Amino acid sequence: MYSGTAARCLSSNLVSGQAIMSEHLNASEIEKIAKALADPHRLRILQALREQQTVVSGDLQNLLALSQPTVSHHIKILSQSGVIITHKDGRTLRLTLNIVTLRAFSEQLHHWTF
Repeated sequence: MYSGTAARCLSSNLVSGQAIMSEHLNASEIEKIAKALADPHRLRILQALREQQTVVSGDLQNLLALSQPTVSHHIKILSQSGVIITHKDGRTLRLTLNIVTLRAFSEQLHHWTF
C-alpha cells in the first residue's frame, strides 16, 4: 500500500482508492518538495532511486552511513512531500521515485523562470 503524499501523486482526491491527479502543484506542495530536496542525504536517496529504480529502506543505512531512525526520518520527509512512493512488503519498505510529482515540480520551476 502506498503511503503519505506520494500516494496522491500531486494534488489529488482519493475516490475509492484511486488517485486523481491534477496538473498543478499548489504553493504548499511546492514548499514541501523544495524543503525535502534541500538536504544532501535526501538528495543521495533520490540519486540511488534514480540509479536503481527501487531501493529497500534497509539498504540506505549502509549507503548513507546513517542510523536506522535517521534514515526513516529522511524517508518520511521524502514520502510526505510526494517525491517518493513507499510500498510495504511484509517487513520490507520499498522506495521508488514519484516521477509524476518530480516532473510537475520541475515544470513549475521552469514556468517561473521563463
